[in-house]
Amino acid sequence: MINRRRVGEWVVVLGLAYGQSACTSLVPLDTTDVGALLAAIEAGDRLSVVDAAGATTELVVTAVGADFIEGTAGSDERVRIATADMQEVSEQRPAPGKAIALGAGAFFLLFMQGASEWGSVGW
Repeated sequence: MINRRRVGEWVVVLGLAYGQSACTSLVPLDTTDVGALLAAIEAGDRLSVVDAAGATTELVVTAVGADFIEGTAGSDERVRIATADMQEVSEQRPAPGKAIALGAGAFFLLFMQGASEWGSVGW
C-alpha cells in the first residue's frame, strides 16, 4: 500500500521546486540615462522590454552593445533591440519575501499533514 505521508511530502517538494520560478519580481530600470542602463545590464539577465510600438519582449540577454541589447526570446529566437526604441525596461530579480512565504506555506502543509496523522492514530 502507498504511504500517504510520503506521497504528501513528494507533492510538497515538487510544488516547492515548481514554485521557485515564481519567486521573482520585475524591477523597473531607469531608461532616461542610456549609459547607466546599459552598464546595469549584463549577459544572462532576464529582461522585459516595452518598445516604442508598445510591444513587450521578454528575453535573456546575450550581449550589450553601445546602442542595443541582444538576447534570446521564448523559443531561442535572437532579438536585437535598439536603445532608442526602448520605452520601459524591467529586470527579473529574485524576491526573497516570496521564497520565504513559499517555504513557510510548505512547512505549514507538512505540519498539518503530520498533525492530522497524529490525530488519526487513536491515542
